Amino acid sequence: MKGKKILALLLAVLLVAALFTACNPDADNGGAGGGPENTGGSDGSGSAGGSGGAGGEHDEIIEIKYWCWDNGLGGQNTKGPMIEEAINAYVEEQIGVHVNFNWVASSDYGTQLTLALANNEQIDIADYFATGGSAFAKMQADQSILDITELARQYAAETIDMIGEEVLSGVTIDGRLYAIPTYRNLNSNWYIVLRMDLLDKLGMVDKARNMTTWAEFGEILQAVKDSDYAGYAMGGGDSKGVISVCGCIFQGEKLTDSYTYDTLGDTLFSIGTDQQGNVYNLPAMKESQNYYKMVKGWMDAGLLYPDAGYNATGGREMFAADTFAFCLAQSEFGGETSWKGQSNFEVELKQVAPGYLQTANVQKFGVFFPITGKETAAALRFANLLYTDAKLMNLITWGIEGETYEITDGTAHYKEGEDANIAGYHNNSYKIGNMFLTVPWDHPADFNDLLKADFLNCSKSAYLGLSVDLSAYDTQRATISAVTTEYIGQMQGGMYTDAAYQEYLSKLDAAGINDWVAIYQTAVDDFLR
Repeated sequence: MKGKKILALLLAVLLVAALFTACNPDADNGGAGGGPENTGGSDGSGSAGGSGGAGGEHDEIIEIKYWCWDNGLGGQNTKGPMIEEAINAYVEEQIGVHVNFNWVASSDYGTQLTLALANNEQIDIADYFATGGSAFAKMQADQSILDITELARQYAAETIDMIGEEVLSGVTIDGRLYAIPTYRNLNSNWYIVLRMDLLDKLGMVDKARNMTTWAEFGEILQAVKDSDYAGYAMGGGDSKGVISVCGCIFQGEKLTDSYTYDTLGDTLFSIGTDQQGNVYNLPAMKESQNYYKMVKGWMDAGLLYPDAGYNATGGREMFAADTFAFCLAQSEFGGETSWKGQSNFEVELKQVAPGYLQTANVQKFGVFFPITGKETAAALRFANLLYTDAKLMNLITWGIEGETYEITDGTAHYKEGEDANIAGYHNNSYKIGNMFLTVPWDHPADFNDLLKADFLNCSKSAYLGLSVDLSAYDTQRATISAVTTEYIGQMQGGMYTDAAYQEYLSKLDAAGINDWVAIYQTAVDDFLR
């Protein structure tokens, strides 16, 4: 009897051990996905602890497939393979994961990603993009994204805790988490982008920095037009006129009279909001008409790029090509760096209006985990390492120090005599991961501290966390979109007339704009209850 008891006890111990191994998929993988006793690599040491796992030997290297959009300066350039090799040497050591990158040009990314998902191609992790086929809201409505609520807590706990529930609410639907947004300053503001070399030549630097009215800005535009500058004074792009994205109505006498609003995810220039629970027909707002008329005045005076309303090239690209000197843009605190990096012009941003931290900003850039993935756990561990480890963030963002960039006094920059094209690799810190872990590019060493403080103290929309489900309204969306496509470039591109404006509003009415607004209003009412 005693021997039977001992045998039973041994069997019980073996059973518990077997259960532990079965419930711990990383038990045989060198400890990857380990416990919370480790710390993240925020000090730049490159250690990535917690569910990211500690560095060391790994019995098995798991390969994941990662789709990422390329803005023309990233992985498709000459040193892209070298950077990928360095990334994988580090990631394999840290968590036993090998990343197979698939860089796709940003202009083609949404289309190619949609096709790949439709063909059930293995994609374990992918970037989501602000607009188009890879927009978070579209892919979530199409059920292309995995619910990662439990998996993220298991394999990316540090990242989830760091970002926090408030921001994650922007990619949480009905209490379920579907993505990991880039951890950065999500409170983008609205600016006039200024070419400082031209202003210096005209002796108007102080005037531009101190201007407070649209009339003063018009005087600067006129001075540029009257100079020997070969381009246009003012421009825009993406077939949307002077501003290509929703969120601000530039209007009034003072720059600060401009009207910022939570878009509620709308990209059709159809929905406006206030912070008191009201949704509006955006084109019918008086502020919108003021905006259209102001741009019309610039066009009539010869200050505006003539094809601003219909040219599909992006505003940044046209600015970089020296097509025009100034433009209006949404950008983050310190956005001068990205404008300068893409154009090689000295740039300053004159703030017109502050923006809200809103759901649409959270849904702009980040990573998601497609339903076609086969190694989601490993992909989440890679994401966790990316968001918590300074060495990996700087590798994937700037490349290899001494090879594609240098650091002087805590500031990252190109090597002497090089630019983005010569360097062979350069990414953007706002796309993925944790922007606050990167070495500041062309900013003082303490810039990220200022950036984070600005973000943590920003105004938050009353609707942060609201995602309007439009999956049942494809017909209405298509109808409104068709009218928008017909008129928005004309209205915002300097070709406004009273007759065309009334025709625009009439066609919106016929397309069901009031019902469209009511869909958003109902969502707001339900959210605020």
